Amino acid sequence: MQPLRPLTGGFVNDVYGFEIDNAPAEWARRLVLRLYPDGTDSKLIRRERCAQDVVSAQGVPAPRVLLCEDTAGALGRPFMVMERLPGRPQMVIEFPGLLAHAPRL
Repeated sequence: MQPLRPLTGGFVNDVYGFEIDNAPAEWARRLVLRLYPDGTDSKLIRRERCAQDVVSAQGVPAPRVLLCEDTAGALGRPFMVMERLPGRPQMVIEFPGLLAHAPRL
C-alpha cells in the first residue's frame, strides 16, 4: 500500500488519497479515505453515503463509496473509502459566486 497523502478540501473530515498494491479489480484505482470527527452522528454518515450512491447511480461524475464504517471501529473513527475522481471540491468551484452574495448573506 502507498502511504496516505493528505488532500485539501476536507472542511469537516480529514481526507487522504491512497492506492493499494495488488488490489482486487474494484479497489485497483486511486482512492480517498475520509475520516470523520469523533462523535459524528452515524445517521449523518449513512445519509451522506446514500447521497453519494444516488448521485453516482444517476450518471453524475461523483465518486462511488466502496466502504463505509459509521462508527469508530477499525480506524478508531468513522470513515468512508471512495473512488478518487479528477476534479476539485464543489465549494472551490462555487466560492467566487458565493463571495458576490456575501453582503446579502
